[in-house]
Amino acid sequence: MAVGTSKLARLIQQGILIFSEVVPFPASTLVAAVSAAAISKMVELHQEHVAEILNMQLLPDHISFVEPTNSELMAFYGNNALFPKLASEFEAEIKSHDFGKLRHMYPYLYNSLVLKKQVPLLLFHEQIEKGQFRNLAATYEALSRGYAEIQGNVKVQEGMNRFGADLLAVLNEVYGASEKELKKSGNKLIFEIIDYIREVAES
Repeated sequence: MAVGTSKLARLIQQGILIFSEVVPFPASTLVAAVSAAAISKMVELHQEHVAEILNMQLLPDHISFVEPTNSELMAFYGNNALFPKLASEFEAEIKSHDFGKLRHMYPYLYNSLVLKKQVPLLLFHEQIEKGQFRNLAATYEALSRGYAEIQGNVKVQEGMNRFGADLLAVLNEVYGASEKELKKSGNKLIFEIIDYIREVAES
């Protein structure tokens, strides 16, 4: 495993060098996002390139949600049986009926918590586990807006697809039966892998 993680670490560091020259936001963020999309291909049998997966799950126009009424918005934040910590995280906005702010953050929370899209689920699993929903929404929004800025950049898109393909090859080699392991319901291996990648990318 030490040899395998060493290979993965070298690949991540190469990704940082590649993307740091061409993206207007931290390269570590994009490396983590591309890694999440690559792992998503393995878990959910996506046929798309990683860039296409990221387009569907990160671009503001593609973050799908049902527009809630004010009462539905209050119920989501203030009386959510699945995520009760939402009430304390957004207590100020709930008390002041700040529907503008609650509505602004809702798509990012809905996409992660309700639709359980694979990329945000991987990237923000720690915030979800700890109930840090304000941090989740702010980070997801920043990533989404940053990603939107590089749309149409062929060099970046090609780099993302190449890096994603290399990552899949290394994961298959490093973790042997990773494809089967990753598809097991409730298996924490995917979180361990993405945590390791983020740790290396941010070091």
